[in-house]
Amino acid sequence: NVAMQTSKFTLTYFTFANRAEPIRLAFVLGKIPFQNRAIPFADFPQIRNTFPGGALPILEVETADSTQILTQSNAILRYVGKLAGLYPAD
Repeated sequence: NVAMQTSKFTLTYFTFANRAEPIRLAFVLGKIPFQNRAIPFADFPQIRNTFPGGALPILEVETADSTQILTQSNAILRYVGKLAGLYPAD
């Protein structure tokens, strides 16, 4: 997949599993390299307004031309699942 080969992925969530764990697993199962950026929960109130919608997880997809920020755990999981070949075509 060209998108996978030319993109850098950074997943940002807290230091615990919860909503980001299925996304991490999809990256691993799909053998897609990604950076796991863990935010301590105690630090979140001070930096909350730096994230879209003030919420986590977020996925930054960096290409040569731009950086897109994806939000909402289920949407991110569907995106990564499709890249990893884990999501059905129909």
